[in-house]
Amino acid sequence: MDENTPPSGYRHLSDVEVMKCLTLAKCGASQRAIAAEVKCSKSTVGRILQDYDYETFTTRKPHPGRARKTSIEDDRHLIITAKRNYDLPLRDITNLSGLDISVKTTARRLKEVNLVSRYAHRKPFLKPRHKRERLEWANRYKDWSVDDWKKVIFFDECLLKVGADPQRRRVIREAGSALQDRYLLPTFKFGRVAIMIWACFSGERLGPLIALEQGGIGAEEYIEVQWLMI
Repeated sequence: MDENTPPSGYRHLSDVEVMKCLTLAKCGASQRAIAAEVKCSKSTVGRILQDYDYETFTTRKPHPGRARKTSIEDDRHLIITAKRNYDLPLRDITNLSGLDISVKTTARRLKEVNLVSRYAHRKPFLKPRHKRERLEWANRYKDWSVDDWKKVIFFDECLLKVGADPQRRRVIREAGSALQDRYLLPTFKFGRVAIMIWACFSGERLGPLIALEQGGIGAEEYIEVQWLMI
């Protein structure tokens, strides 16, 4: 047996071998004789003669697979329902659509149009004025060089709050739209602070790491840290 022939005796034939089978069958050769000539199994020859046409040399018939459970109208209705209720779980969207489909089918149909259930990003709530000021700031310094930015002290703080909601929320959205307002989970500065971690750096220099039980860094502390970093 040929080394490329599986133990079952079946192997995929090249186009030349397929045409050879069709030609021999056209000349009246038996399937057994064709199998011996092409060096394949008789069942392989039978499948070739069933799936191919000698005159047109058509390719194999694709497997139809399972029937699609939704029509084009159903898909359109499901997508509209998902976009209108992007902050609901897939199970609720499936129920709202009124279609007799499973949650998995809903997920597949939405994925076909690049709508996937993802976790909402937690970002501070920004008013229009905040967004405008941030854009103005970015345009003001967009042409700064690396050396210019090395002279700036960057700092950040992490607040651990009692009573904060730790749960994550999923939303239905397209890729690349994570930071659109409607898909964000806004955060607000409220609640009692249990502990705050504050740190900074400038260029290649690291500043101090400060842990505070209450409150935050005031103006005097900022000035003191700035002198330490110079």
